[in-house]
Amino acid sequence: MQKRGWPDIPYHFKIDFAGRIYRGREIRFAGDTNTSYNPAGHALICLMGNYERQAVNQKQLQAVAHLCAWLCQRYGIAPSRIKGHKDYAKTLCPGKKFYRYIRNGTILSLVGALLERKASRR
Repeated sequence: MQKRGWPDIPYHFKIDFAGRIYRGREIRFAGDTNTSYNPAGHALICLMGNYERQAVNQKQLQAVAHLCAWLCQRYGIAPSRIKGHKDYAKTLCPGKKFYRYIRNGTILSLVGALLERKASRR
C-alpha cells in the first residue's frame, strides 16, 4: 500500500484456498491495479494463489461463482460482463489455470445456474 500509494487493499474481495471470501476495499471505491486500465465500475476479486502454476480447487471455483452471482444480483450486472483482468490489460492475471474457466464459459454457467435457482425460489 505504501509503495503504490494505495489507501488500502486494492481488491474488493479476496478468496482463499478454502473458498472463504473476504471483503477488501469498499465496493463504492474503485479498486487499483498495476496496469493501465481504469478499474472504476469494476468489482475486483483476487483469488489467492498463482494460477500460472497451480490449479484452482473446487472450493475456490464455487466461491468465485457464488460471489459473482451475488454481485450480479445485487448490482444488476449481466453475468456476460464477468471478465478476467487480462481482458482489460496486458497481464497474465488471473493466470492461465484460472482464466480457462472464464474463457470456456464455466464461470458463466455456474453463475447462471445459481441465479436461476435464486429466481425459482421467489
